Amino acid sequence: MNLLYPTTKKGTVGEIIVQLRFLEHDVQAAPPIKDSGNDLIAIRKQVFRAVQVRTTTRNTISKPKIKINYHILAVVRLPMKDGRYSTRDAEVYLFTRDEVVSQEFSRKLSDHPRKILRQTLIDELFVENVNHQL
Repeated sequence: MNLLYPTTKKGTVGEIIVQLRFLEHDVQAAPPIKDSGNDLIAIRKQVFRAVQVRTTTRNTISKPKIKINYHILAVVRLPMKDGRYSTRDAEVYLFTRDEVVSQEFSRKLSDHPRKILRQTLIDELFVENVNHQL
């Protein structure tokens, strides 16, 4: 078997953490079958969102390239303990694409305490269109 690159391992752990934390808030998320530039496709009720995931062990946000389309940027702060990722202590921050591309957007996670994943933030990001009929 081929060894995993450290960046691949860290990124995959971050994606799985986002999937788990979304599931705790009734959002199903999975990677697309083909790599389309989005890490996850998230579904809550009738709302679909493309999610880009960035994982860091620091207090910084690595913004996706401007040409990548997504609805939500999920940033996972993944602390290290004794040389291993401490998944239990990971924090997930959620931003809209519009927020990320804004000139005023700060790349410091500590500047965004209101963006830590919580139910009210999920409700804002997955608003259903009440006029949609099947």
